[in-house]
Amino acid sequence: MTDFDAMARRTDPDTSHIAAVTVDASRLEGFVLSILGRYPDGLTTREISTLLSIDMVSISPRMKPLEKKELVERTTDRRGRSIVWRAK
Repeated sequence: MTDFDAMARRTDPDTSHIAAVTVDASRLEGFVLSILGRYPDGLTTREISTLLSIDMVSISPRMKPLEKKELVERTTDRRGRSIVWRAK
């Protein structure tokens, strides 16, 4: 499975798979890591999205791969119902 496969489900239309190929996931992950590094108390995906001026639908899918790579962690803190993420 490639990173692109992870960005589109098998059941998604062809246009989703084409769009997945055009997304530069590593660049987005770099942006997320950069902004999280500036906020040691962590941020929600919405806060990250707002600070980076990037749609949340582009930010949210980056969190789990970053967590798997052990570059970010979910904190036990919550802001409302939102998970707070922190750079490791």
